[in-house]
Amino acid sequence: MKLRNFFVGALAALAFIVGCQEKEQNLGAPEISISVSEMTFDAAGDDKALTVTSTREWKVEYDADWVAVSQSSGKASANPQTVTVSVLENKEYDRSADLVFTIGLKKAYLTVTQAGPKGSADALVVYANDFDGGKVEKVTGSDGKSYWPYLDQSDVWRNERGTGIDNLKYTSNGVSIRSVSSTNNIFFPAKGGTCFSIQDLELGSATSLQLTFDASHGSTNGYKATFATADFKVYVSKDNAKWVEIPYSLEVKSESEFDAATARFTVAGTDKLSIGFKHPAATADAYRLTNIVLSVYEGQDATAVDFSAGADMDFGKVVDSGSGSGDSGNGSVDSTAPANAIFFESFTTSQGAFTLNEVTVPSAFPYIWGFDASYKCMKATAYENATSKNYESESWLISPEIDLAGQTAAYLTFEHAGGYFGTPANEATVWISKDGGEWTNLAIAAADYPTGWSFIAAGHWDLASYLGSKIKIAFKYASTATQAGTWEIRNVAVIAGTYEAEPEPETPEIPEGNTITIKPSSAYTWEDDKHDSYGEGLKTTIDGVTIAFYKNTSTSAVNRENQLKSDHVRIYKGYALIITLENAQSFKSVVFKTTASEYSKPFTVVSRNGTVTQTGTQVTWVGEHENPFIAIMDGSQIRAKEITIVY
Repeated sequence: MKLRNFFVGALAALAFIVGCQEKEQNLGAPEISISVSEMTFDAAGDDKALTVTSTREWKVEYDADWVAVSQSSGKASANPQTVTVSVLENKEYDRSADLVFTIGLKKAYLTVTQAGPKGSADALVVYANDFDGGKVEKVTGSDGKSYWPYLDQSDVWRNERGTGIDNLKYTSNGVSIRSVSSTNNIFFPAKGGTCFSIQDLELGSATSLQLTFDASHGSTNGYKATFATADFKVYVSKDNAKWVEIPYSLEVKSESEFDAATARFTVAGTDKLSIGFKHPAATADAYRLTNIVLSVYEGQDATAVDFSAGADMDFGKVVDSGSGSGDSGNGSVDSTAPANAIFFESFTTSQGAFTLNEVTVPSAFPYIWGFDASYKCMKATAYENATSKNYESESWLISPEIDLAGQTAAYLTFEHAGGYFGTPANEATVWISKDGGEWTNLAIAAADYPTGWSFIAAGHWDLASYLGSKIKIAFKYASTATQAGTWEIRNVAVIAGTYEAEPEPETPEIPEGNTITIKPSSAYTWEDDKHDSYGEGLKTTIDGVTIAFYKNTSTSAVNRENQLKSDHVRIYKGYALIITLENAQSFKSVVFKTTASEYSKPFTVVSRNGTVTQTGTQVTWVGEHENPFIAIMDGSQIRAKEITIVY
């Protein structure tokens, strides 16, 4: 008995000693770091090691079933702890996963990427469009009422991506762009004959394809009646003349969701494809369409398309981009002459003093170059919407005489937009004539030709060879019976002096301090909220940081699903952004890494302390701001895929 009591006592003492040893040491402020932030694996899979250094107990979080770590948590330690990351063999496409090493408020991120024998899955996408390129706004009709715009009255639906979109065009009849819960969709009203098509998608060598789209409809009997596939048809064509109907299956979702449609088919004898959607007959039903994706299909259950069985069909007029994209028609064109301008014509009110030399004008057109009052520019095209026909043409838009006498330096600039060209350098060109002499071509760099309907700078041309002379500038538009693009010109300027590109702003130095980095994840949950000053909004709390958006002055309705995408947060123009730290510390810096430069415009910080700088796709605020941080997105919307806070 005494021996037994001795062992019991010894075990108790040992447990006490071990318990004391396992008590977490005070290693200073909460910090965690890992030795690498990225790991790259080949398709065969492998094991790689990293070290974790943490002043608190830590754990690793991830949801990729093809990744494993040797330990998912660890104790605080002054010494680096080794963790092995293992990746399984990959027999499919390239893939990646984010692993988060966390102690709560502080995190360290590891991005694991693995090559696959099939390459990037993005290469499978021929065309994709969610129609959410921006928030659709209603337009005012001639009766003074507000209406959702037809497709040629707005460009926010032009959000396409994919391998086959370089030369695509759209047509439509009676179809408008609308918003449901802040998500844009294409709307086919109940009247018959409404249609929409995506034409001339480039397939390359692909022959087996999958088309998916989300669709919904309402009727006089209720918003979500049974979807009638017989009343909403899908067609394909290889020449935009003969169209073949293709069947599609429909996965019916809940009343609040769009149904999911899928069609799988094979094509032969063509490297181009057009897709048409038609609501052929007047019914009590109206249809909505969104999330169209055409991709290469690798399954075996696709149905062959017989193009010889196609029928003549009209899918409406071409949606001329000049009618609704970018800056073209928003009424906000800057028509102010640049400093030191010798000559300037904005084309915002008329053709100005420019003249026309119409060399070849087809009988179907009264002119080729013409002033477009709706979009405040000069526009040239020889494409006839009504017949979907290209015409051969040649037309010159010629400036008045510009006197460079007494100038020691000068250069030419202008802005342009356009598309549907075959070879732009042959179809949209700039010329100069000296003292009434022959015309000389001023080459436009290939990278400076427009590929869409937002105006861009066409470049600049040094006029040193023409100083002391009188010059004319001409814009020559040319087309053929097989290719007739559209070219838009504005803000033509000849400026005294030497061209100097505006320097790129330097990335500001980030102050030292505690750092928190937040990467958006679809796992975040958002709850409704209301701010006394900024109105309705949403908020979410992530590891002690609360991010909240409020509608403020924006016309974009607050929408939970659209605020947080899988890889970025959208903060719309006019929204108020409020970031609150749980520890109530003051802010020293907030850095937004965004998806693209057009979603990276500076904003106004409510306290007006510090500076906001855009560098490429990054927006950085540096200054002093008490908790919470409040900013108004008055420059544009920001799409943040990473937010880093220093406090």
